[in-house]
Amino acid sequence: MICCDTLYNVLMQSNSKAVYNFAADFVRKTSQYLEPYIQLFFNNALVVGRSAESEVADHIYDLILELHAIDSSILLSVMPQLEFKLKSTDTEERLEVTRLLAKMFSPRESRLASEHKSLWTCFLARFTDISPSVRVECIRYSKYFLVYHPHLATEVAHHLHERFHDKDEKVRMESVKVVSEAAADSPKAVPQSLMTDLQERMRDKSWSIRKEAMTNLARLYRQIMSSSTSSEVGVSRLDADRMAWIPNKILHSYYQNSREDRLCVERCLLSCLVPLSLPSEDRMQRLSHFFSRLDENASRAFEELLRTREQLRCHFSELIEIYQKEDMIEERKKEMKMTKIIQLARQLPDPMRCQTHLRELSVMLDDDRLKQHLLDALQLTTTCDDVIKSKGAALSKIGTKHGIVETVKTLLDRCCPMLIDCKCVSVLVEECVGQLCEPSLSQSAAEERQEATRAKKTVHLLKILAELTPAQFASPEVFQNLLSLLRHDDSEIVGDTLQILTYTGANIDQTTAGCLQPLLTKLAHSGPPQLARHTIRCIAAVFSEPTPILHRVFKCLLTAMDYEHPHLLTTLSSMEELAETFPVVFQSSHKKVIKEFVVKKLLVVDRAKEEYSEGDPEWCSDDEVSYETQAKVLGLRLLVSWLVGLETDFEHFASPVLRLLDMVLAHDGDLQGDDHISAHDRSRLRLAASCGLLKLAQSSHYHELISQTQFQRLALSIQDTCDEVRDGFVSSLHQGLRSLKLPLAYLSVFALAGVEPRLDTRLRLRQILANNVERRRECVKQHSKAKENLQAILPEYAVSHAIYLISHHPQFSRTNPLSLDTFRDCLWFFLEPLTKGNDNYSFLRKLLETIKQTVDTQDPDAPEASKNIYAVCDLAMGVLTTKLTNIKLGEFPGKVLLPSKLFKPRPKDAPTNTACYLPPDYNCTPTKKLKGENVNASVSVTPKSLQKKGRRVLVKLVERRPRPNQRAQRHLLKQEEGERKLCRRKHG
Repeated sequence: MICCDTLYNVLMQSNSKAVYNFAADFVRKTSQYLEPYIQLFFNNALVVGRSAESEVADHIYDLILELHAIDSSILLSVMPQLEFKLKSTDTEERLEVTRLLAKMFSPRESRLASEHKSLWTCFLARFTDISPSVRVECIRYSKYFLVYHPHLATEVAHHLHERFHDKDEKVRMESVKVVSEAAADSPKAVPQSLMTDLQERMRDKSWSIRKEAMTNLARLYRQIMSSSTSSEVGVSRLDADRMAWIPNKILHSYYQNSREDRLCVERCLLSCLVPLSLPSEDRMQRLSHFFSRLDENASRAFEELLRTREQLRCHFSELIEIYQKEDMIEERKKEMKMTKIIQLARQLPDPMRCQTHLRELSVMLDDDRLKQHLLDALQLTTTCDDVIKSKGAALSKIGTKHGIVETVKTLLDRCCPMLIDCKCVSVLVEECVGQLCEPSLSQSAAEERQEATRAKKTVHLLKILAELTPAQFASPEVFQNLLSLLRHDDSEIVGDTLQILTYTGANIDQTTAGCLQPLLTKLAHSGPPQLARHTIRCIAAVFSEPTPILHRVFKCLLTAMDYEHPHLLTTLSSMEELAETFPVVFQSSHKKVIKEFVVKKLLVVDRAKEEYSEGDPEWCSDDEVSYETQAKVLGLRLLVSWLVGLETDFEHFASPVLRLLDMVLAHDGDLQGDDHISAHDRSRLRLAASCGLLKLAQSSHYHELISQTQFQRLALSIQDTCDEVRDGFVSSLHQGLRSLKLPLAYLSVFALAGVEPRLDTRLRLRQILANNVERRRECVKQHSKAKENLQAILPEYAVSHAIYLISHHPQFSRTNPLSLDTFRDCLWFFLEPLTKGNDNYSFLRKLLETIKQTVDTQDPDAPEASKNIYAVCDLAMGVLTTKLTNIKLGEFPGKVLLPSKLFKPRPKDAPTNTACYLPPDYNCTPTKKLKGENVNASVSVTPKSLQKKGRRVLVKLVERRPRPNQRAQRHLLKQEEGERKLCRRKHG
């Protein structure tokens, strides 16, 4: 004991390096003599616990660590005792031994794990210790195992993988930190599985862990990308490619509903992914490289990020500009300020607190200098450096001690144009021109293709920027470079360039715009069909007086109105845009185009004479679509655009077009019914007709002209047998509903989506429906005028339309249990997002009860039609009763309104309808579908004999069959096999 006390005092307490070296050398040279005494001491201390009188009692593990560093052989007999201590029931003791062994295993020169494998195995078991503090201690030293001991990486990675999913938040946080640090020190040392675990923590339920994972990954990406040579930070090009997924995953977090997540993504973008500290040229090169490697979802997220920042910039600028309007009525000014404050606060963490801070800021805006600093920081035409300086000056003016400074700083971080300025736009355009029009001769073919792909993505980025911030493109040099891109051979690049010119046309000088006219005129009548509409829009945007130019273009287009003309598709596309945006130009010869050619010579004529069989595929690539079908699709779109552009005589012209579109749907895309159109071409025509009707329904002039029968047939497009038709229809439907242009009745179409057979699409449809429900409710909350017309906006009122739609479905039967099962699930698919929160049960119950006191307006004298409606009401009531919990059974106090187009009140002397119209033994509980569940289902479509008269509609009739007992199945199989053997013997 005296020996160990002396060693402790010399090795641990002495501050003299010479004394320490002397003692260490003494231990090495006398280790064989000291070993028995040291072994006896540590055995007594660790096993028997007799070290209480020693000075080393509280520092025994520190002494073991020091002696192991000097000469590990002296502790050979002590190691088994440490293994025993690792299994102690005392948490503090396990923690101390775990910390000691972690320090002993982790040094680069340590061979302890190889020499004492049982001890290493016992240490690894502490990763699953019952105490979170012990698990954290194991994780804390894992970085050194990964970096210094690659042969241990597999075992350590396995245990770290489990800890990434630990129930304790501190353990998950430590896992994120350790793996991030290891990857920063040596990217090669961290297995890809751990990097996958790290990126999954960006979806952790804890915001602090999500933030840590996102921030660390962004820093890792910055470190790798900022290395000018591999030797500087020890990363190779292969390491950089391994980490190329980081921007995608970070941007995917922008889809989170949390404002904190979105704000963190923006900060990662500006600080790490495309650092603001870089010079303009380097920053744009980094941005180009960053954007070119984004996947589709990340690209959309990045576009949404830029769009959100620009909206915030506009709102903040408008809030400041309100103070400069001295002629405005004070009450109106106050109302506008409050509206802008609410819009800004909604995009920041803790909106209520931010509203208070922004109201305080609005009081401070009486200071002209502060107001000017903020306006300068929000200007698009200033450089990024000036924006950053103005932002700093504004924050300094507010004062760091003021409570609102953090909110204002967060707001300015989100809305100041610090990433891209006019100079940056010019750099991006020049880079695109250099890569596309002047490729380097020293590049290989593969490198040239890679650069061309990157340049195309950059042009697409420029298109997004031109739409959001067109003022940054107001430069003659930018215009000249865009003109070079317009002459490129790639139609995709030309299309994006046309859209850039369309967005920025107001900033182009008319004297220099003249050189565009010949090129745009040529593209309008003889260019690729997909560019024609963009060309017409570009002409309208660039030239101050486009009407004379468009008249000349239209006259040239009229000469190509012939099926055999080589540029017919381009002609139809150009006329489609002209008819919608410049009806004055188109109306002069609309009869010649619409009636004489599109209807009589194009749509009702089938030039193909081949017979197509039933088994043909229902979809094909765009390149395989026949020329005739392409022309017919464009003809249908031209009819719709012509109606949209009309200014008078809406009903007179709309009725025949609506009937024609409805006939395309009713006859399965084959107007003539002679089977001369292939299945995939018919799908294209059905999609064009359904999207055309949706576009017309968004116009207040036409949605009342669409009959209920036409609407019901249109709604069946969401059950079309072709997947691509359903997807295209849902996309157009969602776009119209999201913009609140489509009437509320069209929300009920989602009630037929409950039969969607693809799980991923079904989940997407559910999310689309939930988003539309939430958007309409928010609209009612935010706009006082919306409360005056709740029947047209409140999503709950769509239930009446859904009831009517299902009751008139061609395959609905109130006596067939299989049909009732299918539409019961459809009803729950529609009602589930509406009933989230269980606060509208009384309203829905009264709505269903009110419907049962009406008759079908379309056919009031047919009792069967009304009974179908009543049966669907009973079905919906049963679904609500069985699926909702904690419902309030009180009576709804208000009045429920029903659409008069669908429901007509019963006679006043008629008795109250309280009967049930479902089979007596029918169970209203909806089918519970689990993810990955295999459901025995039959697919039913309309009979082949009716295909020429009606739509082919996919309806998934869910038929639950009991799963047979496996043992009984085996017994039956053995019995059948025995019978077959016996039969063979008899006939042998």
